[in-house]
Amino acid sequence: MAYEIRIPLLGMNMKEATIVKWRVMDGSPVEKETVLVEIETDKAVHEIMASSSGFLKILEPKGATVPVGGIIAVIGATPEECEAAAIRARSRETPRSLSQPRGTPLVGPSAPGIPGRKIKISGIARRIAEKHGIDITQIRPSDPSGPISKEDVERFIQTQAATQPKLPVGGLVLPGLTARERIPFGGKKRAMAQRLTESLQVMAQMTNWEEVDMSRVLEMKNSRALENPDSPHRLTLNDFFVKWLAQALKEYPLLNASLMGDELCIWNEINIAVAVAVGDDLVTPVIRHVDRKPIQQVSTELGAMIAKARENRLSIDDLGGSTISITNIGALGANPGTPIIQLPHGAVVGFGAVEKKPVVVDDQIVIRPMLLMAVTVDHRFITGAVSARFRKRLKALIETADREILEKTS
Repeated sequence: MAYEIRIPLLGMNMKEATIVKWRVMDGSPVEKETVLVEIETDKAVHEIMASSSGFLKILEPKGATVPVGGIIAVIGATPEECEAAAIRARSRETPRSLSQPRGTPLVGPSAPGIPGRKIKISGIARRIAEKHGIDITQIRPSDPSGPISKEDVERFIQTQAATQPKLPVGGLVLPGLTARERIPFGGKKRAMAQRLTESLQVMAQMTNWEEVDMSRVLEMKNSRALENPDSPHRLTLNDFFVKWLAQALKEYPLLNASLMGDELCIWNEINIAVAVAVGDDLVTPVIRHVDRKPIQQVSTELGAMIAKARENRLSIDDLGGSTISITNIGALGANPGTPIIQLPHGAVVGFGAVEKKPVVVDDQIVIRPMLLMAVTVDHRFITGAVSARFRKRLKALIETADREILEKTS
């Protein structure tokens, strides 16, 4: 009996996944629960294991983007059973389901094969077809009684390439320009682009800024009085921001809400997603129930999450279930700009760099470490007045740096 390996549904909003790496070679024997492939969703890299022992036939190559439920491989008791199962799987899948990597010609009905027939193909022809992600059942051999040859595959590639429309960069003709490098826009980058575009399309987003005096925070952080001596993590500004944000949300729960269709859901949980830069990508691991944890525990959990993110070990559970997000672009020495809300949140808070600036205190000009804080809200249900009161409260929490609030567990 043959088994199909499909793209699993790993999250409510997941629509597709990209094949990052096959860990087993095509045609190889595999044992049950062997890791077969790594796939990348919009959130993380996930491993798929073999559901049974047998021989593996790969249907989707590295780099292919496949929708949820799409068949990417089959496992059969024998190589012959694998080939038969692969033909059946391809006959049921549509061209959209059996996606091709960027730049690979799509195999269409222009050169139909004979469903169910045993495919005869030379070794070098098979390797070329697999390299280009070509369905060999769509190729007619030049000698009907002989195997598919290397020349047959190359001719098929040329024919398909000639019939495919040429897509210039961005869908526009750019005369006189040549690309230094072409990078497939898939995986996390593509998913992030789709989510942020959708967020701006469906929400009336409004951003306002506040200048925050960081004197008390830096004094408290540098004293290390709150640090757990047994923890490998030193307290960071992110730890303070996450904890104070949770307190502000308890007092202004409308910012810990989501507009879900015709209902406004105000969440019991305060689960904060923290943006972490990993190379050119951005991931947002989640610290759950922040309001119930002291800052020391928040620091330990956030430190562990950041380490996992940089080692590409975040799981789906690490990235789901958030109710609001923060981004600390100040860690890169920059200011927050206008952060975009992550669906289905109702708000996002951004923190900029700490810079010494002249400010007026008691009618005197003094130098203070100042930070620019941005708060973007969903203006469909959060008014300007509510947003202003929330910002002022969060600013006050940071500037007063109340130790009791930082160590609260309820």
